[in-house]
Amino acid sequence: MPFSILRLSNGNLSLEFETSDLPCVREVVEANYGKPKITVFAICSTVDFAGCQFTYQIEWDDPCLISNSDKGNQVFDTAFQLAAG
Repeated sequence: MPFSILRLSNGNLSLEFETSDLPCVREVVEANYGKPKITVFAICSTVDFAGCQFTYQIEWDDPCLISNSDKGNQVFDTAFQLAAG
């Protein structure tokens, strides 16, 4: 699962990945944190897991999952970096 983690200007992290990797991202989330709660809006969705809320956005076939807190940053730092090996 190739992906990158970008640090945003507000200090939060954005997990960037290919559309084809969405099933792998979902699998990692569900395996480590259970099924997330997803709320769909017009231009994005909120995804709640690990006690955190994330924003899922896909623009021009370029999806990302954005942390909304320091705790969410920690989730990316641990779970997804381990998954990358």
